[in-house]
Amino acid sequence: MFLRWFSLVALTLAFHGRAGTFPTKPVKVIVPFSPGGGSDTFVRILQSGIQANQLLGQPFTVINVPGAGGTIGSRRAKGAFPDGHTILNLHDGILSAKHSGQALYGAEAFEPIAATGRSGTLICVSDEAPYQTLAEVLAAARKNPGSVSFGANFGATSYFAGRMLEQVYEGAEFNFVPAGGGAKRFAAMKGGHLDVSTFTVSEYVGFQAGGLRAVALLGAERHPAFPEVMTAREQGIDVDWDLIQYWWAPKGTPPERIARLAAVLREAMATPEVAAKFKELYVDPLFVTGPELTRLIGERDAKVARLSVRQAIELPDFPMMIGMLLVVVGGVAAWRGGRPAAMEAGTLKALAGLGLSLGVYVLALQSGRVAYVFATMVFMFALGAWLMRGGQRRWSALAVTACGVSGLCQVVFTRWLIVDLP
Repeated sequence: MFLRWFSLVALTLAFHGRAGTFPTKPVKVIVPFSPGGGSDTFVRILQSGIQANQLLGQPFTVINVPGAGGTIGSRRAKGAFPDGHTILNLHDGILSAKHSGQALYGAEAFEPIAATGRSGTLICVSDEAPYQTLAEVLAAARKNPGSVSFGANFGATSYFAGRMLEQVYEGAEFNFVPAGGGAKRFAAMKGGHLDVSTFTVSEYVGFQAGGLRAVALLGAERHPAFPEVMTAREQGIDVDWDLIQYWWAPKGTPPERIARLAAVLREAMATPEVAAKFKELYVDPLFVTGPELTRLIGERDAKVARLSVRQAIELPDFPMMIGMLLVVVGGVAAWRGGRPAAMEAGTLKALAGLGLSLGVYVLALQSGRVAYVFATMVFMFALGAWLMRGGQRRWSALAVTACGVSGLCQVVFTRWLIVDLP
């Protein structure tokens, strides 16, 4: 009786929140870069405005998932349950990652919520570097191709900015070095591991005092905050490249929840504290949503698509290979039915069943097409049924246990620990 009630309560809690007024639990925004960078700072400004003014009714939690130029975090958001409780903040890197081959998806894999800010892009060097202008940097890259290290993850917006400079300055060739987000690029530059990289205006505001020098602004005119910094066009280099911050939800998120999130972001940008912080960091308070946002994304996607990129090294899908190997090994062991002299037949079959069940379970979660609760429930029931072979079979207890444990895990991880599950 206890197990039956336990199962009922756990499953009720696990599926609670799919109905009712949105949001019914904390909204997690994935920032696919390390803390301290431009994107992280930008999101936390809006986070403070949302929470200080209680605009959402639930906590607005920032989760940093850095790596691979933002694609690890975007993949996690893409596979999240489309209920509006997990969203993504990612700038134009979502477009450049697709066109560089770093990701097999782009903006079309998400539901766009809003664009909430535009930042200028600066080409920067360490204050100890010999370069005073962008023209000097490109001249060195042309004189000795590959001698100037450019901090940019392959496929990221910084990489595309570097490729634009190479294409308009014939003969110049950078040595592109993966260096992470803005904070990591700045640290690498100060450590002497990078010669040049891009930074947004807001990042430059934070890093300038630490020894960063801008040699050009990739904009149509000089920035009022740094009138001494020439534009690239003033130096004879026709490149214009800024950065827009977008908010995305998993594909299939209900339109009314998209509208609710967009409204919250609009309200947050209108609060005095957010407006003041944007002004302090020289972020243009752009806000676009709806059909206008779709047109904006299409225009910028076309601009990125026109830029050629160097071929990236494609790595095998190791998780899928390991999962397939696990299934094959478990299947072969179960089919042969043989056993070492010191091993009982029942033990060998149990291990074979475990390997086969675990392999199928991993592949199901890896595919992203099966909900965690359902996959775990089936896995536990199948595994228990296998282990009960030849002994007393307690089907009702097994079913209750499988339902209860899978439901409780869903509650613990998603409601209390705020951890995304497959």
